[in-house]
Amino acid sequence: MDNKETARRVFTEVFNQTDFALAQELFTEDFIAHAFPDLRGPDGVETIVTNFRQSFPNIEWTIEHLFGEGAFVAVRWIARGTHDGEFRGQQATGRRVEVPGTTIFRFEDDRVAEGWTVFERLGLLEQIGALDESNG
Repeated sequence: MDNKETARRVFTEVFNQTDFALAQELFTEDFIAHAFPDLRGPDGVETIVTNFRQSFPNIEWTIEHLFGEGAFVAVRWIARGTHDGEFRGQQATGRRVEVPGTTIFRFEDDRVAEGWTVFERLGLLEQIGALDESNG
């Protein structure tokens, strides 16, 4: 399997279908998600996805663009879901959210070893009413 197909499976099967057994195969034991550096390996991935699903139970990541070369694959995605659980101190609002982001994976021996993710955090907080929009 090539790295781009592995990256696609991370989003479609691990994130969207919560196939955490597959995460054990696709991620290295010392995988680091730089956005959450204290959570390592496949178990860290499970914790990250589970935490988002507690706040947004129906969250689904849609791949908009995926490209890569060699050991690096970039994924431009949009996450959509409903804020039905507490998120960073903000109680559930029932609001639908749509959050774009980008993840770059680095591979070692056909497994994901590192991931850098940026997403529209302020936009997400604004959508769930955690920011006072009048403060600009």
